[in-house]
Amino acid sequence: MLIAESIGAFQIQDICRRMSIVPFLLSSATRCVLRLPSRRLHGILLTLTERNENTMRRTSNTFTSVGLIVILFALGCHNTTPVAVTPSLRDTKWQLAASIDATLDPAKFAITADFDETNMSGRSAVNRYGGPYAVSSDGSFKTGALHSTRMAGPEDAMRAESTYFELLGRARRYSVTGANLTLTDEGSQTILTFTAR
Repeated sequence: MLIAESIGAFQIQDICRRMSIVPFLLSSATRCVLRLPSRRLHGILLTLTERNENTMRRTSNTFTSVGLIVILFALGCHNTTPVAVTPSLRDTKWQLAASIDATLDPAKFAITADFDETNMSGRSAVNRYGGPYAVSSDGSFKTGALHSTRMAGPEDAMRAESTYFELLGRARRYSVTGANLTLTDEGSQTILTFTAR
């Protein structure tokens, strides 16, 4: 009888701990239950075990449900709007089509801009030019120090060339729409427009 009571006490204490019963209730419950007949004690142990398993099962299901809700909420809050990315200028060739300055008339002068990965080059009315440039996917644009040949030409052509370099230096953003390349300044004003060639 003492052995049965001892086993019963250990089982009761283990179940109570799993069910998070506070210590003073645990010891009191153990003393009270051990006074019951062994058959009755066995029935109580089975009931407590089943309840414990059901509680753990419900707790597991609750955590699983909460986890799914959190995941779905995170996915729902995720911004799925695609971010606009400005096309690269690498391996593109352009012909000047319009300028903010009237002295730079594309119909009178051959002005071009060809881009590789890090450098741009082309004709600038009279001379040929080249130098580094930098762009980013958000549309920023900036030229480095440009160099050119030193041929002389008609006054209006030399003036157009000087204006072109000045406007290139002011360009801070670019956009490509279809067959058009547009350069804008810090104030978002269009200063040069090119067409693909």
